[in-house]
Amino acid sequence: MKYKCILFDFDGTLAHSDDALFCTFNETLGIHGHDPITKKEFTGFAGKKMRELYSHYSDSNEVLAEEMRSTHLIVQKKHLHRYILFPKVIETLAALKEKGFILGMVTTANKIKMNELMRLLGLSDYFKVYITPDDVKNIKPHRDPFDKALSLLNCSPSETLMVGDTDADIEGAKHAGIDSVAVTYSTFGVKVKEYNPTYTIDKIEDLLKIVE
Repeated sequence: MKYKCILFDFDGTLAHSDDALFCTFNETLGIHGHDPITKKEFTGFAGKKMRELYSHYSDSNEVLAEEMRSTHLIVQKKHLHRYILFPKVIETLAALKEKGFILGMVTTANKIKMNELMRLLGLSDYFKVYITPDDVKNIKPHRDPFDKALSLLNCSPSETLMVGDTDADIEGAKHAGIDSVAVTYSTFGVKVKEYNPTYTIDKIEDLLKIVE
């Protein structure tokens, strides 16, 4: 096999999460006296740290931004039921594991949320590690989270594949010297092709053809 390890993004790659994230963010804004934003505005925030977003809405008042982030961590629990795995995700992960691939995750989702979602969505048995912003100094597209995952999985960049739906996934993989697979079924659609991934797939199960 050319690849030994496969890394996955979570939001927009394994699970439809727009509704959950949008509702959590707007509810948090409302609690802190802000008007709700539109779905289009929210889409433009994809891949950013919560601290960055709430710093913007607190006029760079870091104390207030941290208060808003703390509210977000509480509110998000109400919306976990809105996360839905895309079709064939479990079947694809199971097939990859059966073929001997080592699976990891590199996500911008916070650790508290991912700990719960891994259990709720039945993903825990498939992933050896999942790297969140709580585990590294810099998030993707910086190479930090990729390097962290490779170190824990004992994999080299040349034998690793990253699967994601945004520029941060594709560019981050390039920074780490990793081949990439862009999925087109997420919010960003075929726009992700503009970042020149190594491969492109329209369904998650098509990943199996790439790694055969």
